[in-house]
Amino acid sequence: MDLFHYFWYYLTMKKQNAEKFVPVVVWANNYQFAKNEKITQSCVESRMLLWCKIGRGEVRVNAQRFAMNPGDFMLLPWRRRLEYHPDSKTPFLVAGIHIIPRHARNHPVEFEVAHSRSHRLFEKPWRADALTGTIPSFLAGCMEWNAQLKFLAEYIVACQPQVKHDEELAMVFGKLLCAQLATAVTKSRNGETMPQNLIQIMEYVKGHIIQKISITDMAEIGQCSISTVIRLFRRHFSASPIQWLLQFRISQAAALLGSTQLHVGEIGRRVGIDDPYYFSKLFKRFNGKTAKNYRSRNASI
Repeated sequence: MDLFHYFWYYLTMKKQNAEKFVPVVVWANNYQFAKNEKITQSCVESRMLLWCKIGRGEVRVNAQRFAMNPGDFMLLPWRRRLEYHPDSKTPFLVAGIHIIPRHARNHPVEFEVAHSRSHRLFEKPWRADALTGTIPSFLAGCMEWNAQLKFLAEYIVACQPQVKHDEELAMVFGKLLCAQLATAVTKSRNGETMPQNLIQIMEYVKGHIIQKISITDMAEIGQCSISTVIRLFRRHFSASPIQWLLQFRISQAAALLGSTQLHVGEIGRRVGIDDPYYFSKLFKRFNGKTAKNYRSRNASI
C-alpha cells in the first residue's frame, strides 16, 4: 500500500466505522468498443461515473440520448436502462466507475454490479441509492474542467485489481469520489466555480421548487438574457434549462418517496408538478419505474 492509501485510511476510516451506510466503489474499468458493437443493459443498479477517453459515440439513458466525445463525462442515475452506440468510424473507448452510494457498513462488499432485475444482487437491502444530497441526481460535463475528479477517477480505475480484494479501500474511494462529484457541479472549464448568475438560478430553484419557473424567470433571476441561460445550462449540464429543472424536480420527488409517507400526488405538488398524470409520466421516464413501485422498493431502506 502506498502513502496515498495510508493517508486516506487514517483520515476516513475511524469515522466510516461508526457510520451505518457508506459509499462503496464496486467496479471500475476501461472498455474499447468495436465498430458496430452495441451494448444494452436493461436495469443497472448503481450510480456510474462514465467518461469518454478517445473516439465518439452515443449513450442512451432511459431513452434520452447523449453524445459523448473525448473528455465528456456523465454521472448516471440509479436503476437505469443503458444503451451504448459507438460511432461507426471511431468507436469510443470509455471508462466507468460503479458506486453504491449507500452500502451497509456491516455487510460484506461484493464486487459486482446488477445489470438486470434477474441478477442475484438486484434490490438487496444493503445496497441503495443515496436518499440525500450525497451526490447529484444527474451530472454531465468535461473531465478537463475538473482536474481533481479526472485524477481521482483515473487512479481508481488503475487500482481496480487491488480494490477488488480490499473492502476498506473500496469505501475510501467511494467516499472520495462522492465528495468530488458533489463539488464537480460547481466547476467551470478552468476548474473555477460556475458563473455567479448560474449559481443564483440553481439556488433559487432549490429554494422555490414548488413554484412554476420559466426560462424567462431564470433570466431575470440570473440577471442575464434568455440565450445566456440556455448557453450556460448546455455548457455545464449538457441539458436545456427545462430539462435540468425537470431532472431536479424528479430527484427531489424520489428523495421524498423514499423518506416520507406522503401521497404521490402531494409529492408531485411539493416539487412543483401539480398534474398527477404528468408527474407520474415524468417520474417513470427518469427512473424507469412508477412512483409507487419506486417507493415500495426504496422506502424500507
